[in-house]
Amino acid sequence: MNKVYHKGIIEEIKGRNALIRIVQHSACDTCKSAKRCGISEQREKIIMIPIGNIEVKRGEFVDVIATPSDGMKAIFYAFIIPLALIVVTLILSYIATSNEPLSALIAITMLLPYYVLLYIFRKKLYEIFSFRIVKQKSLSYN
Repeated sequence: MNKVYHKGIIEEIKGRNALIRIVQHSACDTCKSAKRCGISEQREKIIMIPIGNIEVKRGEFVDVIATPSDGMKAIFYAFIIPLALIVVTLILSYIATSNEPLSALIAITMLLPYYVLLYIFRKKLYEIFSFRIVKQKSLSYN
């Protein structure tokens, strides 16, 4: 199975989890003109990942490994479900009220409970996604 690798640095260790800073690159990285273009983007993110049974310390370089199915799961929870929730709520509220602005407000407001539920069940979501870390050889800073 294909795996997706991101290089990261351990920022902090909390129990058996590590906060890891990774640099997310855009698709422009593979373009030969990206250095001259000026619109390629690069963002840093800090993510929490279970350490597993390896010993790591702050400042160590690690590889964050995920599978493509993790990306599809993330898209499903972050985009597909909220879009479906908005569309269904918009249609049902318009049928019930015949008021477009009110229906739009109700549909957008329905996202609040969804994201609150995601936050409440975040530990369960950590179990669904199978990110793991692997130490890089002889690279660290303090």
